[in-house]
Amino acid sequence: MRPANTTAMLGRQHCLREKLTFDYLRAGLCLLGAVFFMFRAKLGW
Repeated sequence: MRPANTTAMLGRQHCLREKLTFDYLRAGLCLLGAVFFMFRAKLGW
């Protein structure tokens, strides 16, 4: 019997084998910016 999250584990393993490129950095910064603009009112900015 296979665990329910087998595909998630395989996807994560594949993601870890990818080379880190500037695209990943840019996507991460975009996500951080989105979170900042969502919660900036609570931060008092």
